[in-house]
Amino acid sequence: MINQGIFHSKFVRRDPENSKIDISVFIPVYNGALSLPELIQRIDVVLQKTNYVYEYVLVDDGSSDDSWNIISSLHQSRDNMCAFRHLRNMGYNFTLQHGLEYCTGEWVLTLDDDLQHLPEEIPKLLSVAEKDPDIDVVFGAFVQRQHKMWRNIGSTLYLKMIRTLYGLPKDLFITSFRLINRRVVDQVVHSNLAEPQAGFMILKATRRIKNVSVKHGERKYGESGIRISKMIKLTFDLLLHHTTLPLQLITGIGVTAFFTSLVLSFYYLSTYYIYQSSVSGFTTLVLLILAFGGLTLFSIGIVGFYVSRLLRQVTFTPVYSVRDFLEPKT
Repeated sequence: MINQGIFHSKFVRRDPENSKIDISVFIPVYNGALSLPELIQRIDVVLQKTNYVYEYVLVDDGSSDDSWNIISSLHQSRDNMCAFRHLRNMGYNFTLQHGLEYCTGEWVLTLDDDLQHLPEEIPKLLSVAEKDPDIDVVFGAFVQRQHKMWRNIGSTLYLKMIRTLYGLPKDLFITSFRLINRRVVDQVVHSNLAEPQAGFMILKATRRIKNVSVKHGERKYGESGIRISKMIKLTFDLLLHHTTLPLQLITGIGVTAFFTSLVLSFYYLSTYYIYQSSVSGFTTLVLLILAFGGLTLFSIGIVGFYVSRLLRQVTFTPVYSVRDFLEPKT
């Protein structure tokens, strides 16, 4: 059944408490028409060899290719698939949060639609979860990333920043190829953030995380939608939306400038009264005024950003613009 032209906050969410699903396979889709059939077929081959009952949850995030028709065709041939199509591209993190709302499994497996997350590596994630029931999240740590050099460098720097901000072990890798326990999924779904970030939401919910080494496949079709500008935006979003580091930095600069001015004031006054000499340096004075004037305006801008973020969060209501919805047949 397809519901057309829907625009509201939520569909009736299936109850995970009464679900008999072991694993929900969640795939965010964006222009993945060429790769989806092969991806689903390979996942089926892997999971059908296990004793797990599984389902698919697919969200087409405003693709401009034939992705939705491919999803509809896949849905017709199986009973365990639920799918949405957004009216517009809402971004990965909103798509993740939306999709997780309809995952009913005890574990949720997330992987990208571009075949770089190899389905044949899924058993490695499952094995870690099976051996340690206290683990909440298993991340696949890629032995060698098959991205362009600038993307690898950007990912490395971004990961180092996350480790530093959250005090994580230096050998912990965070990727979108992961297995998430129902406990954490429920926390992410109910986080209700105006600017969600998958890594932040998971790390806020738990520290019971493990890595397992997996292979990273080469991209077979198309090009990645991640650009340098998008990685820079993600970095600034992480810093400004989920930490107070910029405010701490500005406060530190302000305190340092204040005590420096006290020391210089004491020095110049002593020079004037002891040696009866005036202090020269008109150009230096002008430059200092300009520098601190600019810093003041920058600080006001940062504070204003935090105030606007607070306003957005207070008035935020999660609304997912959904064009089509394919219900599971079972």
